[in-house]
Amino acid sequence: MGELMARRWPLEQMVSAVCGAVFGAAAVGLWVFGLFTGRGFMGTLAAGVRHNLELTLSLYREMGLSPDQIQFLEDSMDVIQQVMVGMMPALVIGSALMAVWVSFLSARVLFRRWGLPVPDYGPLDHWKAPELLVWPVIACGILLLVPSLAAKTVGLNGLVVLMLVYFFQGMAIIAYFFRKKQIPRIARIVLYALIALQQVVMLGVVAVGFFDTWFNFRKIGKPLAPV
Repeated sequence: MGELMARRWPLEQMVSAVCGAVFGAAAVGLWVFGLFTGRGFMGTLAAGVRHNLELTLSLYREMGLSPDQIQFLEDSMDVIQQVMVGMMPALVIGSALMAVWVSFLSARVLFRRWGLPVPDYGPLDHWKAPELLVWPVIACGILLLVPSLAAKTVGLNGLVVLMLVYFFQGMAIIAYFFRKKQIPRIARIVLYALIALQQVVMLGVVAVGFFDTWFNFRKIGKPLAPV
């Protein structure tokens, strides 16, 4: 990311390239590890997911989860494993996107504080996803309606990644109005924490980012009304 920032790549291309590099490195590493273990790519992935699910189940036992709930989780282990393996592309890309987002925002603050050059990407609270991205969202939604496990898996993976993109757009809208309304720093921290902790609020942020494509909440690029 630092190298691409130094080369002044556009923001979207920089983030896409970094996430692609992370995903590619993870896939190659898993493939090589599968060669050494003899399990292959998918076998290694499934074994890793299974191991982590068993560790989680052991943790729930230590936390005193009821026997009925433990039994339900044990009976559902194969289904959960299948879903997790199918969702792994979205989980890896989503984790990479979140890490790049946090790293980029932190780097901008630190670079400016230390007087280091930072590429000018403009005000980030004006950022919005390309409008054409709406069509992949619609396509992924249609795939969820197709009576095929492969189609549903592709659609769900796509929706998870795209929802994260629109979450970033929603956060940019919130940051824009925080700045415009001059909300105190303490209040901003509390509201950001609420977004991070409450899934319902987080989904609301995603919805705000998605519908901004049509409603243009920040009125960016809209001509001023004549006086």
